[in-house]
Amino acid sequence: DWVQSENPTRVTLFLQHDNDAHSLLYNSISPEFPHVGGTYDAKFHIIGEKGYILGERPNRLEVCINSVPSIHTYTVDFKNYYQEAFNREIMAFVKNIRSGKEPEIKGEDAIRTLKVIDAARKSFNKGTKIKI
Repeated sequence: DWVQSENPTRVTLFLQHDNDAHSLLYNSISPEFPHVGGTYDAKFHIIGEKGYILGERPNRLEVCINSVPSIHTYTVDFKNYYQEAFNREIMAFVKNIRSGKEPEIKGEDAIRTLKVIDAARKSFNKGTKIKI
């Protein structure tokens, strides 16, 4: 069953790649717990044939290769992280324009990303797989 809400709070994407690898992307928000001063949760899992990487707020990174886990800590100011990342991206873009240098991220990369997002919406609305 495909359920569509007027104000969805989560999305799950299951992607099958040409090489038969799979990706599962999950994102959610909770209107009951809006982010206040960067207190929202953020984590990621990357799972492969030989191990995984798990990152969690506020500063934990777990890497497991061939069943041998190692835990690392790092320092990131999540309170301002997203705004600062956006500012750095815009400033790099302006710097590239002024210097005539090619941007690190090409327009084709952005178009490919938007195609995935568009296909996810179409898949959701139609209830079928969409080939990109």
